[in-house]
Amino acid sequence: DLLIIEDAAYARLVSHPPPPVVSYAPERTVYVTGFSKNIATGLRVGVVISPPRYRPEIERAIRATTWNTPTLISSLICAWIEDGTVARFETQKRQDARQRQQVAREVLCGLPVVSHPDSYFVWLPLGEESRAD
Repeated sequence: DLLIIEDAAYARLVSHPPPPVVSYAPERTVYVTGFSKNIATGLRVGVVISPPRYRPEIERAIRATTWNTPTLISSLICAWIEDGTVARFETQKRQDARQRQQVAREVLCGLPVVSHPDSYFVWLPLGEESRAD
């Protein structure tokens, strides 16, 4: 029996993301996401969606490793989801990422950059002869 852990921290920043893995295999997928990547780094609120059989262990792990999440922050996030603020922030983040991607492509012109237009990251493939030291 295979357990899949889907880390979707950046998934909401993509304009047209593929369906999450959890939608194909909900009985074996633990879906983890949060708001610090797509909204603001200070919003340390996360979401875990899991099959019922894994919930007791996940709840124990959360209680053992987390002090608490301030009620004010949780309430703020809930209100922002309901009133559309989260969606607006995500749209702004995507626009910012696209601008940064354009700058990266201009600076790295001619290099084989691999990236997604909505991403804050670029990969630069290096040859076998390249070393970190």
